[in-house]
Amino acid sequence: MAVCYDCIVVGAGIEGSSAAFKVAQTGKKVLLLEQFELVHSNGSSHGFSRITRNAYSEKCFAALTADMFKEWKKIEEIGGQTIYVNTGLIAVGKKNCPTIKAMIENLEHFGAPHKRLDHEALTKNYPDIVYSSDYHGVYDEMGGMLLADKALSTFQQLVRKFGGQIRDNCKVESIQAGPIVTLNTNQGIFETKSLVLCPGSWAGQLTKQLGLNLPFKLVKSYIMYWKEKVPGTYSVQKGMPCIMDSTGFYSIPSLERPGYVKGSVHGGYEYQLENPDEHDNKPPYNVEESCQYLKEHFPGVETNPSFVQACKYTMTPDEICIIDKHPKHPNIVMAVGFSGTGFKIAPIVGNIVRDLVNGTPSKYDIEPFRMDRFANIQAK
Repeated sequence: MAVCYDCIVVGAGIEGSSAAFKVAQTGKKVLLLEQFELVHSNGSSHGFSRITRNAYSEKCFAALTADMFKEWKKIEEIGGQTIYVNTGLIAVGKKNCPTIKAMIENLEHFGAPHKRLDHEALTKNYPDIVYSSDYHGVYDEMGGMLLADKALSTFQQLVRKFGGQIRDNCKVESIQAGPIVTLNTNQGIFETKSLVLCPGSWAGQLTKQLGLNLPFKLVKSYIMYWKEKVPGTYSVQKGMPCIMDSTGFYSIPSLERPGYVKGSVHGGYEYQLENPDEHDNKPPYNVEESCQYLKEHFPGVETNPSFVQACKYTMTPDEICIIDKHPKHPNIVMAVGFSGTGFKIAPIVGNIVRDLVNGTPSKYDIEPFRMDRFANIQAK
C-alpha cells in the first residue's frame, strides 16, 4: 500500500525546494520529488549567482521585495550560510525610458533605498562602464547577487531538517487527481492529500494531464562569461554593482570566476512544449547582441565569451508567474511560469504556496499570479 503524505512537491529546483521547506516547517509530512539528480543543470536553478533587487517595473513584484530580503536573511540564519551579497544594482536606460520610470516610481512607492543617476553621475561613479549622454538610471542600494547553488542546497537541507523527505531520479509519469492525489513514478506509486507542482520546463506536460492548457512557451537561454583585460576591473571587491539595461542586457560583477564578468542579453530560443528534454546543437542565443553590448559599454573586457552555460525556463505571455490552485482540484497547487525572473522571490513563493496548501489567508496580494487572468485555460 502506498504511503500517503500530507504534501508532495514535484520539482526540486529553487521554487519547489523553497515550497517544500515552508510546508515542512508547519509540521506536515512532506515529500520532495526531483526527476534528475539533486545537483543538475537541466533547468534554471543551477549555477553560482543570480541578481536580486528592489528595482522592478512590475508593481506585483516590487510589492514583494521588502519581505523577500528579510526572508533571505532568515534562510541564511537558519541554514548557517551566506547567500546574499550586497553589491548594489544600477538599472539604466535612455531618457524617458518607461521601464526605468516605472522602477523609480515603485522604489519610491515602497520606500526602497535608491538614488537617481543622471549621465554625469553614471560616468563619475562607474568610469569603467561607458554610456552615451542620453543614458540615465537608478541605483538600487539593496540590489546584489544571490549565491544560487548555496541557496538551493540550503533549502534542501532545511526540508530534511524539518522532517521532509527528498527523492531524486524520481520522474512523475502520471497524476490522478482526487481527494487523495496519486502519482505514478519510475520509483513506484505515491499518494498525497495535497500536491504542489513546481516542475519548471516540464509544467506544460504535467498541467495538461490535469486538464489545463496554460499559455506557456519554453525558452533555452544562455549565460556568458567575459574575461577582464585587467583582472578585477569589474569585480565586487572594486565596488562594481550588478547592472540591468532596459534593452535586456544584465551583468554580475566578477566574483564566482575571478577575472570574468557574467553578462548576457535576456532571452533565448523557443523549443517544443511537448519535449522539454530536447537537446539541440544550435549556437548560443544572442551572442552577437551580447558581444556588441560589451564592446560599446564594457571596454575593459574581451568581446568574445570565454564560457557559455545553458538555462531552460518557462515563459508566460505577460512574463509573470502563476501561483494558484487548480480550478477544479483545490488540493493541487502550482507555482510555474517564472519567465526567467523567479529565483530571487523563491522564499516568498514558498510562503504563498504554504498558505495555499494550508488554506490560510496570505499576507501577499496573489491576484496578479492567478491563472484565470488568461483566457481558455480549459480546465476539465
